[in-house]
Amino acid sequence: MRRVAVHKNPFLGDRRFLDEILQAFLSLQRTLQRIEKGEIDVPDDTWRTYSDVHEIAAVYLGLAGCRQARRALLDTMWTMARQPGVTGSAIGRRAFGLAMLAPTDWPENSEELVYPDMLIVADCSADRVLLRGVAEPRREIHDDGIDNDRAGLHRVPPGPTLDRLIRQSLAEPLGKPGVVVFPKSILDSIGKGENKREAKAILADALGAELPLVPVPEDWDAWERDRVAAFPWAFRAIRAFRTAQAGRSHFGLAVLCLHGSPGCGKSALARELAESCGLKFVRYQADSASENSYGGTSVRWQSGHLGVAEAAVAGEKKATVCISHDEIEKAAGTRKSNGGSLHDTLHGAWEPETSRSWHSPFLLHAVDISHLVYIPTANSVSALPNSLRDRMTLVEVPEPSAEHLSILAPRVAQELCRQRGLDEGWASFDSIEWESLREGWKGGSIRSLQACVELVFRVRDELPLAARGPLN
Repeated sequence: MRRVAVHKNPFLGDRRFLDEILQAFLSLQRTLQRIEKGEIDVPDDTWRTYSDVHEIAAVYLGLAGCRQARRALLDTMWTMARQPGVTGSAIGRRAFGLAMLAPTDWPENSEELVYPDMLIVADCSADRVLLRGVAEPRREIHDDGIDNDRAGLHRVPPGPTLDRLIRQSLAEPLGKPGVVVFPKSILDSIGKGENKREAKAILADALGAELPLVPVPEDWDAWERDRVAAFPWAFRAIRAFRTAQAGRSHFGLAVLCLHGSPGCGKSALARELAESCGLKFVRYQADSASENSYGGTSVRWQSGHLGVAEAAVAGEKKATVCISHDEIEKAAGTRKSNGGSLHDTLHGAWEPETSRSWHSPFLLHAVDISHLVYIPTANSVSALPNSLRDRMTLVEVPEPSAEHLSILAPRVAQELCRQRGLDEGWASFDSIEWESLREGWKGGSIRSLQACVELVFRVRDELPLAARGPLN
């Protein structure tokens, strides 16, 4: 009644209505997370009210096809299905059907289809699984890089029926989100005992373990304000990083390509975005790199080594890390060369569907790298394949201007002090030095500003102590 009374255009009213619910949903989600961590103390009845409203909002948004509510809708439906007396019910069936849907299976909101019934979609998904008699075979069988399933050499064995899968899922306790990145079945496909011992040594505790996901910031607004204060010229990139994770409680697959002129701070920004969120940051120098150097080579080879992404996950023992491919447009290698093309390797890793069962060249087995975050950098994206650009969110990072000198100069000076082992007091400038910096740097490359700061340090070092003015 409210949307009809306020908006003469029903489609506009629907969109506005859903936007308001979404904002309330995200706000409640942040509040509930803080309550669970003990940061906010509220009475039990208040907590139940917040939780109930959050679940209702998740159902509204989910039935309207809002992908931001996908996880919350699934959690709500599974919680309902686990209530006593509903085992194997329609709720469990539909929750199972929704869980089998890939993100691309969810319909887009449009003028013709504003309120798609996701329960019908879920029923169709469940029926498709039941008729096939197997759980959706999203993972492919690989052997030395050959897809034997497609070649007809091996067939996926018949799986349990839908009813049995539902009963098994209902029996599993709800817990903290985690992902088995390296299944134990790797040892069965890796070959002789020596290879198994090497794989066990490299993967260690990560083999067969459910690795935790990294939660997103509790207060995105506060996080964004802090980042913009440090990188005000890159506010669009900061917002794009946040938007890529909108609606998620934990980080998931996202590819944000920062491109701009050399020296505009892309690499430093990529590190700041990742580390400020508690993500392990791995910088990979992509210029002149080939597929083998990044993706890894078979354990059966004498030169076999684990891929960069897998090694980062195994070392961190978390399902989510952040990898930055620096100067990705300069990657070397071709499909006809022994090393292969880095761009070809990234196609599968950056696709939501294939990243869930990405074939590891080293382990000769499918692994789940669908929760990694990527922040490649490039001076220009024109040389990148169109198919790779389609998998990215492209954001241009402009050069900082002269108005950002007061932010950048102390930061550059502090870094130089750390590199040279100087006292942090050297990172402060007197009035004459500030004036020199303003005259020497009018904006542009941060590397140029670094040269100006180095010149100030050199002049300061050459002056006798008595000639140095007081530092501000």
